[in-house]
Amino acid sequence: MDTKLIGIKKFRQNFTKIWKEAKEKNIRYIVMHHSVPVLEVKPIDEVDLILEDFLKTSEV
Repeated sequence: MDTKLIGIKKFRQNFTKIWKEAKEKNIRYIVMHHSVPVLEVKPIDEVDLILEDFLKTSEV
């Protein structure tokens, strides 16, 4: 998975394009605000979703 850094302004202006590109090209975006990372955008792996569902059901 590739990682790209982008500014918060660019993220806000191009939100739809960025999440689609992250999903299609398997890219992780780190969103920066005044040179500080504040947000990570990355595709969700199907295995992660299955594991999350499993963990929720096992907590009950």
